[in-house]
Amino acid sequence: MYYLWLALFSKPFYCPLDDGGEHSTVAWIVGVEAAMGKTRDIERCREWRSETLTALCSQKSFKPRRDSYLNLLAKDLSSFLAVLLPNMSALELQSSLRRAIVVPAADLAHSLHTSINMFWLKWPLRTASSRLEVYECTNLADRGRVMDLSGTSPESAARRHAKYLFDIAPGLFVERIEGGKKMALRSICRPKVLIHAGEGPVPHKSTLLTWLHNATTC
Repeated sequence: MYYLWLALFSKPFYCPLDDGGEHSTVAWIVGVEAAMGKTRDIERCREWRSETLTALCSQKSFKPRRDSYLNLLAKDLSSFLAVLLPNMSALELQSSLRRAIVVPAADLAHSLHTSINMFWLKWPLRTASSRLEVYECTNLADRGRVMDLSGTSPESAARRHAKYLFDIAPGLFVERIEGGKKMALRSICRPKVLIHAGEGPVPHKSTLLTWLHNATTC
């Protein structure tokens, strides 16, 4: 998930808009939008950005450029995951990842980046272990069920045995553009973290890292 966030969602636009390696077209759009913001309200700036990106994406050259980029991402991602699927050929794995993961993620990024509203994918902060109340917590000690810790504090009884393990997925947030103004940041879905809220030690045998470690030390 973090790889997809870096490759698609952390950029001003998820896909190259030109054949140069410096992404000059995206940089030009960002620069013009910033310059427009000095004399026009944010709604007009966002409308211009959305219409410009939509027009550029309708050009015949966009689809093959996008396909090439997504193929590159699928190939890169398959190189990371090949060790987990040794019985699947590289080509089959790449095709499966492209169809099931990369393309849907790119379609989502396209919708978010061409919208007038401003969307953000935000990962949990480094202080996640002490702020579990603001995240969606998946409890490893309860077969992966979601544990609602909203409104609790680190000292509350509900969190006495809760241990933060790691991040699972970023949350989706939006700043809506209405009446020429940017509305307050609102959460659509909260970031997800894995916790262990149970008595006794964390069962390391349930984690992928331990499985990989055991496989390499046999």
